[in-house]
Amino acid sequence: MTTRADPSTFTREHYEAHRGVASPRLCELVVHSLEVIAQLSHAGLAFRFKGGNSQLILLHEPRRFSIDADIVTTVPREELVAAVESLAARCERFHRCEVRPHKTKPWLPMVSFKLYFSSVFPEEEDPFVMLDAVLEPPPYPGVRVPVRCGSLYAAPDSVEAPTVSGLLADKLLCIGPSTLGIPLGKGKDAHRLKHVFDVATLSRFDYDLERTLDALRACMRQENRIQKSEWSLAQVLEDTRTFCSAPLEFPEPPPLDALEPGYLQEIVRGFPDFRSVLFSESYPWERFLEDCRQVLRLLERIERTQA
Repeated sequence: MTTRADPSTFTREHYEAHRGVASPRLCELVVHSLEVIAQLSHAGLAFRFKGGNSQLILLHEPRRFSIDADIVTTVPREELVAAVESLAARCERFHRCEVRPHKTKPWLPMVSFKLYFSSVFPEEEDPFVMLDAVLEPPPYPGVRVPVRCGSLYAAPDSVEAPTVSGLLADKLLCIGPSTLGIPLGKGKDAHRLKHVFDVATLSRFDYDLERTLDALRACMRQENRIQKSEWSLAQVLEDTRTFCSAPLEFPEPPPLDALEPGYLQEIVRGFPDFRSVLFSESYPWERFLEDCRQVLRLLERIERTQA
């Protein structure tokens, strides 16, 4: 199975030219993540591309790198595993596939894969991209788009992706650590900041608030069922407000060693790592604070609409 993108896409020169402020190795990982999506689409697998990397093709111009490919699908687990293993066996860009069951919550309806490839950077040992698949139907409508990200990656395939309104809702549920977001103390400090950045970015595009609300309610029902929780939308929004409000009184990041464990500590600790995954834009602390305010403005719009 040949590559779906032009072979020049997989060269060191290409990664160096498209690295932005990130490392060229990170660029290499993103290119291979998109190749996985293009290969699965070409093979005829029925799925939706979602998560952070779906913004690479949904928004056309890349804002940040995300190395994991996330999909949702209703095909049987055995069919999905066979499709991914076939990809690794036949595509010249990959040489090994590892199926990884969920370790902390094995009852979740999902399966993860590591797809190993040969890096153009000799010092990089056995690199891989992650493919995470949720075995559930998508909870809101999607849109068919080309597997193309500016000059970074282009394949002659299309894939179902979220709408901007739907992805905005999906991402909004991922911020609050005390509800449906990543809990504190998991070493995922930078991940929450990616969600803040994504929500702020998406909310600056043309989106439909009513469709975002419909998607929020649908995502809430699905997440509560999957995670065996009973959070209300009001609780999730309040938790998101608490998180995004925590840094606003600080014009500069406060000293990490002066902070107690909690939201602000993990925000400050994750900020440097988060900045390293951006493409070509400067992202000072002031810009992060503005993104937090942008999320808070979205929360106000949602709550006014519901009132």
